[in-house]
Amino acid sequence: MLRTRGLEQTRRFSWAETARLTWQAYQDFLARSS
Repeated sequence: MLRTRGLEQTRRFSWAETARLTWQAYQDFLARSS
């Protein structure tokens, strides 16, 4: 159970990290476009 919880936290962190990086890349793209 402990292992499953750790895996779930890792997956959630990865999703949050991916969303953050995507948002940064999008803002960078907008900054270069303007």
